[in-house]
Amino acid sequence: MWRKRALRIGGALCFFGLLLFLSVGPLSTQLETAGIWLAEHVGLAGVFVYVYVVDTFIVPAAVDLLFPFLTGWNVLSLVSVMSAASVAGGITGFLIGQNLNRIPAVKRATTRYRSEHEELFVKYGRRTVIIAALLPIPFSTISWLAGSFGMPLQVYVPGALFRIPRMVITLWMFQSGIALFG
Repeated sequence: MWRKRALRIGGALCFFGLLLFLSVGPLSTQLETAGIWLAEHVGLAGVFVYVYVVDTFIVPAAVDLLFPFLTGWNVLSLVSVMSAASVAGGITGFLIGQNLNRIPAVKRATTRYRSEHEELFVKYGRRTVIIAALLPIPFSTISWLAGSFGMPLQVYVPGALFRIPRMVITLWMFQSGIALFG
């Protein structure tokens, strides 16, 4: 039974991800270009804005895109800014998801889905947030789902904090690769 639910949830996520990609996908090049420009011309504040937007909204862009352009930057300040922006973006996305159910049309459209799958997300939601925080998968999507499925914020935030080691590890791996293959 849980496998059937997991397949339904996965199918729904893929469907909505594909729908989003088809509607916003053509903008991915512009989003990537904007991120690079912000990092190069605005500095840490630009990096913060890009990471915050990518981890708040469900957009076809990735935080990892910036790493090639950040070599030579102060590692501690870079990781601090990227981690803070990512966690703040995730919390904002969580709050967006939480408030989506207040819109009558959204509530009507998702009532059956929520009643079938909310229990599963509540049971495994903490693990899902941690996995999304650590892996290069769309963190904003999981944040929105966590909020819309009614996960308490005090349960969500500790999982979102796993974005900090993810940023550290990803930056370290990238810089190690540059040093190795230089």
